Amino acid sequence: MENRPDMDTAFAQPISAIRNLAPTARCKRLQFAIALMTALAPQAVIAAPGTVELVPHRAVYDMVLQPASGVPQANGGTGRMVYEIRGARCSGYNVSMRWVTRSSTPSGESILDDLQYMSWEAGDGDNFTFSSTRFVNRHLAEEMESSATKGKDGAAGEISVSKPEKITVPLPAGTIFPTEHIRLVIADALAGKTVRNDTVYDVSDDGKSIYDTFTLITPLAEAERASGVAKVPSLETTQAWSANVSYFLKGKEGGGEGLPEFEQNFSLFANGVATTMRLATPHVIIDAKLTEIEFFPKAEC
Repeated sequence: MENRPDMDTAFAQPISAIRNLAPTARCKRLQFAIALMTALAPQAVIAAPGTVELVPHRAVYDMVLQPASGVPQANGGTGRMVYEIRGARCSGYNVSMRWVTRSSTPSGESILDDLQYMSWEAGDGDNFTFSSTRFVNRHLAEEMESSATKGKDGAAGEISVSKPEKITVPLPAGTIFPTEHIRLVIADALAGKTVRNDTVYDVSDDGKSIYDTFTLITPLAEAERASGVAKVPSLETTQAWSANVSYFLKGKEGGGEGLPEFEQNFSLFANGVATTMRLATPHVIIDAKLTEIEFFPKAEC
């Protein structure tokens, strides 16, 4: 992984125990939320949807986890995550993420869980590849690799999963990939729009999941804005929004009329800084706060 020593440094501080909250799928779902929170560069304010650029950066988040209401025999905890994005529309976007937690079983056994994720998406949004590796107590526990390609002019394409087993499934016509989703939501926020619907290849669980998404964009609450400005004073005059994205598993009975598989809510500042986010699933709620961020030079095309 590029610049791995810096990512390792971000995990040098102690991480408290997390009980009964395996992070594998949730980590991948957080990719969209974190990227969208930290995506906007100042020049994007006047950009059209096809020219929105994502600012290269590395961000470190501390997280607080708690069981969702009604979940029995579950405890909360804390964790740490490092997210990095590099690239540009001309060359494509590389994303890497690492999530480390220390958990304990009901019997008191300590578990170190280390999940590492990397992806590349073409700047035109037509191709997407990703891989993830999970270590438990420093032993390899899980590997996943997949790629997807759109058909010509938005027609149906193909998903090819190579790990843990080789399978090929159709990519429905009109499906978009995570970075393109980010850019479209950003463009709508800048244009003053408040609602959008998309079909997204999310790669959350088995490498082949497709989600119908509903995004609601609203003004950021003053208290949230004030908290962000207190942490990063340069945000004082920066435009900001609150975005809520609901994910519905495509093809599931009930569709978008039922309850979402998970929801993400986050603060979005127009200069690329984010301070808070929340991921809610039927089993766990994760609140994350930005603790540090480093911006990289813009990629040359």
